[in-house]
Amino acid sequence: MTVKLPFFLHQCVEDASFEKIAGVATSMETWQILEACIEGAEKIKKVRLQTMWCQYKLIQMRSSETIA
Repeated sequence: MTVKLPFFLHQCVEDASFEKIAGVATSMETWQILEACIEGAEKIKKVRLQTMWCQYKLIQMRSSETIA
């Protein structure tokens, strides 16, 4: 009984990433694609954090505002 590598990869990566590596012939190509996906995800997280931080700053009350 032989189990193929794509089966294990599918269990470990997100569906969007798996679609990108499904037709790849070599492990090096697979690694490069996955590495690019991870870098992109990190950049997206940083941008989202910055956006949320700016939104938080905009929500703060001014000294002239009251709760009532």
